[in-house]
Amino acid sequence: MHSKVFVLARSEEEINEVYENVSGDEIVETVGADYAVLETEEEFKDSIEWLKENYSLSNVDLRMVNTDDYGEILVAKISKTQIEELIESLKKKKEKRIEKAKEALEKGDLWLTAWEAYNRKGFFFALDGYGIFNDVELLDMLEREEIDKLYVIQSFDYHF
Repeated sequence: MHSKVFVLARSEEEINEVYENVSGDEIVETVGADYAVLETEEEFKDSIEWLKENYSLSNVDLRMVNTDDYGEILVAKISKTQIEELIESLKKKKEKRIEKAKEALEKGDLWLTAWEAYNRKGFFFALDGYGIFNDVELLDMLEREEIDKLYVIQSFDYHF
């Protein structure tokens, strides 16, 4: 099966600093993937659509951003409104995970409990200072920090 890792930045200034911070090898080690490949610009656009659908985001602003070291790159800006939508979607997904984990625990299946609660494969995210993390950790971060925008600057396809 395939899924995505989205590399994030907090500002346009940070994009240049973190653009090459994540590698396929790091994703393989952290996520437990078979392999991970940096996507092309067209694949990136498709992955952003998948991100929007998965988290019920009303819009994500695809735009070119000029960087000092990499020239113009395509990024997806997630505004404050979309971050609020993302938080609501993540909360709903977390509740579903909790329900499934409880069901697994009631059956006495500890492996499945851990899988449903935390170890499930799916979308992962990378942000400077946080490393690579899942959507449960993304929700925790968004609830703790005051973030008014995020930029998706790269996407990786990974296989597990």
